[in-house]
Amino acid sequence: MNNIIKSKFTFWAIILPIFLIAITILIVTLFNEIVYLKKGNNGLWFVELLLTFTWSWLLFGELRTKAIGVKIQNGIITKTNIFGSTSYRFDNFDGFAISQVWSKAGNHEYLYLVKDNEKIIKISEFYHRNYLELKKTIIVDSVDLGEIHYNIIDDVKEIFK
Repeated sequence: MNNIIKSKFTFWAIILPIFLIAITILIVTLFNEIVYLKKGNNGLWFVELLLTFTWSWLLFGELRTKAIGVKIQNGIITKTNIFGSTSYRFDNFDGFAISQVWSKAGNHEYLYLVKDNEKIIKISEFYHRNYLELKKTIIVDSVDLGEIHYNIIDDVKEIFK
């Protein structure tokens, strides 16, 4: 692992922050409508809660944990998200696990670097154009922990870990 490998984002990973900004504007606009102009409009509260959940899911679930930049060099992997960068040595992980995630957009593979049964780094075929190159580099010196079956409830729980 002497060469440097950096992740490259897909179109969807680039669109995600733009979508987050649009939802933020919509939430602020609706909040202004509800609180300051039409107090007690119960119909808009539901929309506000739905948009707030979507905003939280995008920010804390997708941008923080999945739409991450990855750099691999000399046995060290650096994860960069909107909150900063963290570096790990590969030998600090128990290994990696693979998961298949099905959606309307198709089947996408995720590779998780795991430590003490916790998914520390999530690399996604959906967010990373060079996923296969990253995967090939990671699995060379890592232990295969098998497959993790995707569960949306676990995914939502991990948003706030």
